Amino acid sequence: MSESMPHLIIVCPEPYTGRGGISTAVGGFLDGFELLGISPTVIASHVTGAGKVRQWFKALKELYRVCKRHRNDTVVWFHCGAWFSMFRKWTLALVASFHGAKTVIHLHSTVIEQYQAHPLGRWLFKRFLNAFDRVFVVTPWWADWLKVNFDVDATPLFNPLNKRSFDGRVLDKASLVVGTDSIHLVSMSRLVEGKGFELLLETMTRLPDSVILTIAGDGYLMDSLRKKVVQFRLSDRVTFAGWVEKDEKERLLEQADILVLVSQAESFGMAYIESMVKGTPVIGLARGPILDVVTDDVGRLITCESPVLLAEAITYVAANASEMGAAARQRAEQVFHPYEIAMKARQLLKIDKLHD
Repeated sequence: MSESMPHLIIVCPEPYTGRGGISTAVGGFLDGFELLGISPTVIASHVTGAGKVRQWFKALKELYRVCKRHRNDTVVWFHCGAWFSMFRKWTLALVASFHGAKTVIHLHSTVIEQYQAHPLGRWLFKRFLNAFDRVFVVTPWWADWLKVNFDVDATPLFNPLNKRSFDGRVLDKASLVVGTDSIHLVSMSRLVEGKGFELLLETMTRLPDSVILTIAGDGYLMDSLRKKVVQFRLSDRVTFAGWVEKDEKERLLEQADILVLVSQAESFGMAYIESMVKGTPVIGLARGPILDVVTDDVGRLITCESPVLLAEAITYVAANASEMGAAARQRAEQVFHPYEIAMKARQLLKIDKLHD
C-alpha cells in the first residue's frame, strides 16, 4: 500500500440518520475527518427503511467499483454490529481484499461475548476475524477481552461525539439534596432486556416524590414497563417520551440533573458521552467497557443491580452534581471530541493525505 496517498473507504450503517449507536459514532468520525481536511468515501451497508439484502448488494457493487479504481492504495474500514451485519462485512471484506485493499474491522457489538461460550461460535468468529488485516474495538476493556478469549490483538479506539454536540448550550448543574430539592432523572435507550429499566423503576419507589424520571426510547418492553409504572404507583412521576430525535435528545440531556442507565448490554454507551457533553453527570453499572467510559469524577457506577445501591448513587451524584457536571463536560471535550478521535484514527490507519 502506498504510504503517501492511501484512499480511505468507510463501510458502515448510514451515518447521522440511523437510530443505532454505530450510525451516531461514524457521524462523529466523519466530523473529525472533516476538521482534518480528510474526505473518505462512505459506503452504507445498511440504510434505515431500505431492504437489507438490496442495500447489501448495492454496497458490494459500490465497493467493487471504488476498490478496483484505487486497488493497493486503499484502506477499507468496516464498522460492524451483530449477526447479519458481520456476515455482510465479511463478504464485503473479501471483495476489498481481492483488489489488494487493506481491511480493518471495528467491532461495536456485545454479541461477540456470546460466541465465546460455544465451540462453533468461537470457530466462526475466528474465521470472520481472519478476513481482516486489523481489528479495532471501542474500549481497552474489549481489547483485553479479545486477547484473553481469542488470542486476538485488537486496538482500542473510542467512539467520538459529533461536532454538533459541542455547539449547544451547557447549563451549570446545581448540587441537590434528595428529599428537599426537585430532581429530574433521564434514562434513554432501546426498551429491551438488559437495559436496567425494571431496576430503575423499582428504585424510584425508594426515592421521594420530588424525584421524577423521563424514559426516552422505544422497544418491545414498552407495554410491560408502563404496567410496572402503574403497579408501583409512579404514574405522576414517570414519563415515557418515546424515541427522541437529535434536538429533543439534546434538550432532555441539557435539562436533566442526572442520566441513569444501568445497562448490562452496552458495548460502549453513546448515551453516557452524549450526556457528558451537556454537562450532565451519569450513573451506570460497573461492567466491562463502561469502566473505560465513565470515570468517578463524572458520576457513579454501581457494582451490582441493587435498588438500594442505585438509590444511594442517585443521592450521592445529586449532591455532587455541580462538580461532576463540570468534570463530565471537560472529559467529553478532552477525550471524545471528534477532532481528537479522528487524529488518533488517522495515525492508526496510517493516513496522511487522501485523494478522490
